[in-house]
Formats: sequence, C-alpha cells, structure tokens
Amino acid sequence: MRRNGMTRVVALAAVSVVASCLYAQVGVGLRDNQYVHIGYTWKEQWNVTLEHSVFSQKFSTQYVRFLLSYKQQWGNWNIKAIPYYGTSYNGDFYNLGMAVDVHWRLLDGWGLTGVVNPHYDSALDYLTCFTAGTDIHLYKGITFLVQYSTVPEYRMKEERCKLGLRFAYGNLSVTPMLSVPTDGEGKHIRLLCSFDFSF
Repeated sequence: MRRNGMTRVVALAAVSVVASCLYAQVGVGLRDNQYVHIGYTWKEQWNVTLEHSVFSQKFSTQYVRFLLSYKQQWGNWNIKAIPYYGTSYNGDFYNLGMAVDVHWRLLDGWGLTGVVNPHYDSALDYLTCFTAGTDIHLYKGITFLVQYSTVPEYRMKEERCKLGLRFAYGNLSVTPMLSVPTDGEGKHIRLLCSFDFSF
C-alpha cells in the first residue's frame, strides 16, 4: 500500500511539472539586424532573455545583455516591464535600465503604443528615452507600424521616425522597419529587420 501511495505522489508530481511546462515557450530571434537572442517565457507573462550582439568587430567588443520581463493584460491594455543589464566583454562600458511598454487597443485592428525607458550608460551617463507609435492591422497577419523613438538603436540617443510592417504567421513574426533620423544629428537612414520565433 505504501509503495502504491508513493507511486501516485511521484506520478502526480510528474504530471504537474509537465502541465506547467505546457504553459512555457522557448523563443529565438534577431533585433535590429545586430542582436540575436534566446528567451524563455512562462505562462505568457514572465520572460527571461539573453541577448548578444553580432557586430562586425572583434569579439572583445561584442555586447551581451540580460533581460527579465513581466507582462499583464487588463481589458484592451497590455503593460510590460523589462529591467535589463548589459556590458561589453572588454569592460569598456555597461548599461542598465528598464523599459515600460504600454499598448492600448482602441479599436479592433488599431492600437497605440508608448514606451518609457530610463537608461544609464557608464560612459554616456543617464538618459530618459521614449517611443510613441501606432499599429494598424491591414490584412490577416500583416500590420503597419509607425513610431517616433529616442531609444538607442546602438548606444547613442537619437530622434528617429520608424515605419514598417510586421508579418506574423503561427509562431513566427518578421518586422522590417525603415529608421529615418529627425534631429539633424543622425546622418544615416537604416533598414532594420527583427524576427521572433517561438516553439
């Protein structure tokens, strides 16, 4: 009898572990052409991500960043808090901060996005950055995006207007964006591409 009871307890524990894993996903992707990442999401709310640069430079100058995020939904509002810490391998600099991302779905197929990003860089000091934008669902998995952002694409704060499309199919989403400087200091128009795949 005691052996049967122990078997039941072990079986119940194993089923609980398997059931909790069903709520979890592993994801891989690329951000802005330059940063690859791998992440683990649990119950569609908690996420841990490791991001690594793929600059065309020596390995010692590459950048690695650790992010933790929590997402919550209230009606048509989605709010995500993302604290992070990153550093270069050679120790030239480190940065840390938190992005607070708010998305409000006004109508079916139309939403507004706002991001506030307090950011500290050991070489560039403290910056308060933000993004404001809108997304319009066009057709099936295609969404049009327009944003105004001061969040650094590399390390420097820049004022940029971004527009592009997000293509989503199943667990894959691909987002090409055109990034245009608006502050007179940025000299380059960039074509950025990001993708995410979860399995």
